[in-house]
Amino acid sequence: MKKIYALENVTCTHCAQVTEAHVNSLTGVTSAMVSFKLKKLTVNMDDDKEAEIDSQIQKILAKPFYCKNCPNR
Repeated sequence: MKKIYALENVTCTHCAQVTEAHVNSLTGVTSAMVSFKLKKLTVNMDDDKEAEIDSQIQKILAKPFYCKNCPNR
């Protein structure tokens, strides 16, 4: 299953890469790709784990990572 999430709080490419890595590490995620320019996260996941993965992604996106160079830090 493919889902697309909006990235509203990601302010730099490094933070986008960290977010992508966190999502890619989730069990059941087959691939995750962030487009910093489009402010979106595209995730391919196992169909049978959709609810669990979606919940974990929502938690990651609700408390975004900010690096030392971010203006929002």
